[in-house]
Amino acid sequence: MNHMNKERIVWGVILLAAGLVLLLQNMGIINFYWSSVFRLWPVILIAVGLNMLMPKNGAGSVVTLVVSVAAVALLAYAGTQRGGFKWWDSNFQWERSSREGVRTERQRGRVSAIKNRITHEVDRPLNTASLNIKGGAVEYEIDEPTRDYLFWAESESVFGPHVLEYSEIDSVSASLVYRMSEGRINSWNFEGDENEAKIRLHPDPIWSIALEMGAGEADFDLRKYQVSRLELECGAASVKAKMGAPVGHSEIRVQSGAASIEIEVPRSAACQIMVTSALSSRNFQGFHKQSDGTFVTPGFEDSGDRYTIRLEGGISSFTVSRK
Repeated sequence: MNHMNKERIVWGVILLAAGLVLLLQNMGIINFYWSSVFRLWPVILIAVGLNMLMPKNGAGSVVTLVVSVAAVALLAYAGTQRGGFKWWDSNFQWERSSREGVRTERQRGRVSAIKNRITHEVDRPLNTASLNIKGGAVEYEIDEPTRDYLFWAESESVFGPHVLEYSEIDSVSASLVYRMSEGRINSWNFEGDENEAKIRLHPDPIWSIALEMGAGEADFDLRKYQVSRLELECGAASVKAKMGAPVGHSEIRVQSGAASIEIEVPRSAACQIMVTSALSSRNFQGFHKQSDGTFVTPGFEDSGDRYTIRLEGGISSFTVSRK
């Protein structure tokens, strides 16, 4: 097996495994947790390092192939375990200064999740608001609206607390950034801890929502919100988004690596899908493919309120449904 063939086989194993995982997840056969895979990302560095150190031919190629298959199998198995799996323990302890809304604990040398709640009250009526969510290895959820606050969130994470940055754009517009703060962890034992953030927003403003994360999960139920723009930028992730009626010409933009993306739009909403991806699987039931490669619902061109969905990904699975 020469050098070129070895590289092709290694990448073939990776692409095959990722494709099988996405297919089985779409079929409902398995539940795959990308956040669990993220915790073992150093395995990828080990496999790449061995690939560089091994001889190009002979036994080196066989070792590289075996290590690559083993690494992919380990990551695949980890992804089926909610919260990951652990076979080690640690006596390290992590100390952090307490702050308002943040609680830390020390329990038998185990890192405890940091819990915090962040709220921002409605200072004045807003026409528009933008929310940018930045994080990784976290399960983000947007659910029922709240009229008590402009923004409400509860999070629990071993990677550190979330913080909120609020700024006024003008008298009727505001910008919010909800992100993970930088924390230090001196232990890799996350047993029993969850990494999640639940978010609620005020329903009156027209929202522009962006999610930026490497690996993780997101479940956004936006059917009771007014959303003019949803932007998803993620690596190895599983994202589900349920949309309400479009607000004028609303846009959904997705940039993903190895991800599973499921988007639900109302059956009555006019919609157009544009896809830029050679290795993605697609499921667009109820859409008609056009000569230019786009997918549209009946009456799209004549509709004033409509969705334009732009999908761009590497090894991804894209599903857009109408319900």
